[in-house]
Amino acid sequence: MKPFVYFMPTRLIFGPGKLAELATTPYFPWKKALLVMGEGGSARRSGSLERASGLLSSRGVQVVVYDRIRPNPEVAQVEEAARIARREGCDVVVGLGGGSTLDAAKSIAVMATNPGRYWTT
Repeated sequence: MKPFVYFMPTRLIFGPGKLAELATTPYFPWKKALLVMGEGGSARRSGSLERASGLLSSRGVQVVVYDRIRPNPEVAQVEEAARIARREGCDVVVGLGGGSTLDAAKSIAVMATNPGRYWTT
């Protein structure tokens, strides 16, 4: 095993009514957010995407949406989203949804700010 140092501060806010905390969280000044959500579309249908985008926008944060996360995310989705985050200059990744989306968002944040590949075959 190769030695490494790993540090990734993550703030996970989960539960009913927690979406509103995007408007009050002290972890700003974010300028642009990659909002990560599942490909199923439930965040759009439920209004969560529109609400999250509005809350971030109200704080002056531009939003880039990545909506291709599948259940049990794959490396291709993580790498694609990380490329988008780098290209767009996103300084924060926000996962909107459940376990797969949150796991993918954490991986995307790592890949957006570090060289190399997350998974190797």
